[in-house]
Amino acid sequence: MRRDDHAHRHLPSAVPQRHDLRSCAELAPYLARLGISHLYAAPIFEAEPGSTHGYDVVDNRVIDSSLGGDEAFQRMAAAFRAEGMGIVLDFVPNHMSASTYNPYWRDVLEWGEASDCAQFFDIDWSAPKLLVPALGSSYGAALGEGRFGLHFDARDGGMTFTYYGLKLPLTPTSYAQVLMRADGEDFAEWARRFAVATPQTSAELKAELAEAARDPATHRAIEQAMAAVAADADALHELHEMQIWRLTHWRAARETLTYRRFFEITDLVGMQEERPARPRRDACAAVRSGRSGQDRRHPARSHRWSRRSQSLSGAAAEDRRRGRPVLSRGREDLGAGGGAARRLAGRRHHRLRVHPRAR
Repeated sequence: MRRDDHAHRHLPSAVPQRHDLRSCAELAPYLARLGISHLYAAPIFEAEPGSTHGYDVVDNRVIDSSLGGDEAFQRMAAAFRAEGMGIVLDFVPNHMSASTYNPYWRDVLEWGEASDCAQFFDIDWSAPKLLVPALGSSYGAALGEGRFGLHFDARDGGMTFTYYGLKLPLTPTSYAQVLMRADGEDFAEWARRFAVATPQTSAELKAELAEAARDPATHRAIEQAMAAVAADADALHELHEMQIWRLTHWRAARETLTYRRFFEITDLVGMQEERPARPRRDACAAVRSGRSGQDRRHPARSHRWSRRSQSLSGAAAEDRRRGRPVLSRGREDLGAGGGAARRLAGRRHHRLRVHPRAR
């Protein structure tokens, strides 16, 4: 009996069409019998909800909970190591998702250049505003048609400017424009405190507002004040103009975008790779732990990453010398047309794939 025939006789009864980290751990013995040497994982860090590829990463500090999280990753790594297989971990240091799911980007939308996270992104701060090209019409038309609104999140005390499903955070100093419309001396004090808020004090202020909003009367007064502003086109426009960002027609992205995007994908914002940044250090943590290799995509100004890659190459050589599972890195392990290339071609691909062992 050929080895492949023997492996297929032991095929698990229910092999899922799409894998998470837990199912891959369970498949490790079967994949080893097939002669698989490595699992390729597209970026496994927290990505946009429902992401099928992981390149729209929103937080490099945590492994995506939809894939099983850090515990499932450690279990999978241990299962593959036990079978003599390696893991090729793909991550993208050049860009992140430009969405409010990204805590770094959200902080920039709130505070602009004053944000501690502003250094991470390649943004033209000489421009008057950080453009958000998300509108299906001109700004004036959307305002006149009543497409905009306001939303208060009672869980964290945050206020957002809405356009259909899009919720852009208001800069905390502009909360005063809303709170001053609510009745009561308490709201006048809230308005005064938010008017002088800073990046260092705003989180505490919003937490206090959320706590106060647990009272139904207070919550109702905030909602009524927001509704009053949203119903007044002039007041809503004034509030819009107070923000770090400015909503504009989606076609404006080609000519007037004020941040570097990934190719022509406006939803992916470029990172400043020449400057130290926490997202990149966090992305390297799993690699440095010795549990995976790396496949670094689309490098831009990557001299810093070249030194990192050389360091990882030395670690891989040491693994080979000691007889540990080989930790592969680089596009040469994946063959022509890796995951990112397929994504750019418009084809969907799974975040977890396996590659045959070299004969």
